[in-house]
Amino acid sequence: FGMTHENSLYFDGRYYDAMVSSLDQYHDLDFYLEMAQLYGGEILELGSGTGRLTIPIARAGFSISGLDLEVRLTEQAKNKANNESLKISWIEGDMTNFKLDKTFDLIFIAFNTFSHLLTRVDIENCFKSVKKHLSEEAVFIIDTFNPSLRVLIKDSSEIRNYTTFPDPYSGELVEVFESNAYESTTQINNLTYKFKIGKKEFKKIAHCRMVFPQEMDELLHYNGFKVLQKYGNHQKNPFKDGSYAQIIICQKKNDYSRDEQ
Repeated sequence: FGMTHENSLYFDGRYYDAMVSSLDQYHDLDFYLEMAQLYGGEILELGSGTGRLTIPIARAGFSISGLDLEVRLTEQAKNKANNESLKISWIEGDMTNFKLDKTFDLIFIAFNTFSHLLTRVDIENCFKSVKKHLSEEAVFIIDTFNPSLRVLIKDSSEIRNYTTFPDPYSGELVEVFESNAYESTTQINNLTYKFKIGKKEFKKIAHCRMVFPQEMDELLHYNGFKVLQKYGNHQKNPFKDGSYAQIIICQKKNDYSRDEQ
């Protein structure tokens, strides 16, 4: 099962799919459809999960590849796209080290998936793999948290409502609660999700590396990317204090521009 541990948030493709479908606060599909129109010929989504974005982009007529490490999520994505003749290739792979025999005009990592790269080495390996797969003028988009100190410093005993959705198997209401414990030394936020279905409850965990805005710009700069745009939300407002996301549109620097400030 690839990387999945039983206590991982990715324990079940249908469950995960039902959960992310219920999180409508990220109205990001229109943004990615627009990016596909602007830049897309061949598109690669890293961390494509259950195809929440991949499938609608393919339905809009684009040729897209979805790469994910979690087989259970990809299986669910395949089931959802099953009866349609879409131009999607699903790839089981690791975004820190992938070799596909083609280049892409647009590569993107959506929905905070970038935060699964827990160390600098993971991030730099991901960037290295991305650079090898970008065509000449291609664009790379990272869409991840703008870390909020207010959220990070919350006590792990503080439990928040996260979402509710119908259980994909029984139809019963599932309530999900979230709490977090942040380690400032590693900048990893350890998230616990408690699922309640009637009288039954169980917990799943996820680990997210926080990358602060200056750190993000530096990582991109020192790994050979130039930033074209940095947005703070999917409505393309400029990134500023209090923006909930860092949405960065960048390109490979040409070798001769390495010394650009």
